[in-house]
Amino acid sequence: MNLGNWAFRHFGSKSWSQSEGQSYNTPYQTYETYVQRDFAPIRGLVTLGDFYTSGQVVEGFALRGIDISSDDRMLSPSQLGFAPRVQGIANSNAVVSIYQNGNIIYQTNVTPGPFVIDDLYSSGYNGDLTVEIKEADGKVRSFIVPFSNVAPLIRMGQ
Repeated sequence: MNLGNWAFRHFGSKSWSQSEGQSYNTPYQTYETYVQRDFAPIRGLVTLGDFYTSGQVVEGFALRGIDISSDDRMLSPSQLGFAPRVQGIANSNAVVSIYQNGNIIYQTNVTPGPFVIDDLYSSGYNGDLTVEIKEADGKVRSFIVPFSNVAPLIRMGQ
């Protein structure tokens, strides 16, 4: 049931059976009862009531109270999962190409000066990133950004 921006949720169970003329009945069991809504300032959710924690890093457990947590479903696809932040300096207008395992995964034009690339799509693959900067005069420089996709890493700033 929803009321405005709040979603009310309840999960429970009741079981009964009959076998050889005998009835078996268990009392109603409540598992979770909570209200929840989006919390835009942190791109996440606020949950109040009786619920289980997410269990993403350690085993989930029952909690009565409030949980304020981020929700990756509120992020753009290019911000999902972990990807390194690539920083460099271009001496002129330049083309920056990023390779992983020999395959180009990102390319953009940058103006002279410092640049930051923080919208790489998360890769399910491991392998260092090779960053190639091709300057306007044709000179090419490159450097390596170490990368290993280990859960549960998150992006800088999240």
